[in-house]
Amino acid sequence: MNRILLCSVMVFALLFCGCNSAYAGAASMIEKRHARYTVPQSFSISKLSDVSTIDCANQAILINDIPIPINPNPTPFLSENYEKKYQFIFSISRGYGLNQYRSTKMRRSQESRVNLPSKMASGIWSSYSFQIQPNAKYQWGYSYHAKLDADLSSNYLLNEIGYLIPQKKGSLEIGVGLGWGMTKRINGNNYADSFDTFQNIKYGRDTMLEEAYSFIPNAKHSFMPINGHVKFIYPVYKNIELTAFASYTRIPCYNDFYKTETVLVKETITPTITSYKRDELSMQRVTSISSYQIYTLGLSIRIKI
Repeated sequence: MNRILLCSVMVFALLFCGCNSAYAGAASMIEKRHARYTVPQSFSISKLSDVSTIDCANQAILINDIPIPINPNPTPFLSENYEKKYQFIFSISRGYGLNQYRSTKMRRSQESRVNLPSKMASGIWSSYSFQIQPNAKYQWGYSYHAKLDADLSSNYLLNEIGYLIPQKKGSLEIGVGLGWGMTKRINGNNYADSFDTFQNIKYGRDTMLEEAYSFIPNAKHSFMPINGHVKFIYPVYKNIELTAFASYTRIPCYNDFYKTETVLVKETITPTITSYKRDELSMQRVTSISSYQIYTLGLSIRIKI
């Protein structure tokens, strides 16, 4: 009877330990699913003789008898010990951006009967980027773009991701980006025009309404740029690469004014004397927003760290 009871206790203990080991193994796999090591998809066990039991308490067996797997084809992204590696890339770029005007509108519910263009001149853009490449198929990172001229300062930061297509020599990258930017108009023009109506009411022959716009310098505005790019990456020497790129970016451009509405009344005092009376109706701050598409061609130097 005692032997039967002892055997039952031993079986229960084995089952209990086995279940605990199974749960512990599953938990450790979930916890370490982002470990630094990876198992290739080609790995498989075809023979039962390839599997052996070990005594976990005997460390000497673990160290001496179990061979360490060696990767026969190490790459820049997977070492000979099957350890994951990453390529870190820093690049400096210069390109010429050709601007295409799309449309202009007033901000929110503001109105203007005067054409208020928010011009952006074509010119040189500079950019700096830091990329992380986890494998040979794609890379992602951040890039900073800036344009500064006498009239307008514009800069933005992009979060980019690119898909890499290997070529005979180098690779082709197709990518997109979305980010946040800041623009500041430094110099601008004043505008004015007169009309014979106010709120769809026509004035008399000697009365007109003047709309005057006084430019406000150094007003800052934030925006969200959208970018798409194609790059050809060509290796030059060891960890140095040369890149030719073409990109498309859509960004807005802003102009800020003080808008003044003034009623002008003409009075003829004598045949040779005429007076003009000015009566200011309102003054408010308004903003015109112009949308631009920027097509950029340029070169960059990439340094792999």
